[in-house]
Amino acid sequence: MNRILYKTLQKAAKKGKTLSIEKAGASVGLDPSVLGELLLLQKQLREISLFESSLSRPLLSAVVVGEDGEPVEEFVKMVEEFGLDLSEQIKRTFEYWKEEEK
Repeated sequence: MNRILYKTLQKAAKKGKTLSIEKAGASVGLDPSVLGELLLLQKQLREISLFESSLSRPLLSAVVVGEDGEPVEEFVKMVEEFGLDLSEQIKRTFEYWKEEEK
């Protein structure tokens, strides 16, 4: 799991803010406009979500949004794959990290 990306997502969630896919990628030296780098970033975001899920926590990658301010497609697919509610995951992520001083 990429700890730099994890910390970047935590920081955004604690502030109650979303993070563009571009800024998430830039935090780990990846450019999501380059397909190979986007795929690597998506893999890293998935690993973070699997880690959070294994601890029964909301999916931290919920803070990452596309240019339109909406959740990125890969996150939407993952939430559906896990059988979770998209809007509930987003809400729970911000509530969890805002309430918890970690």
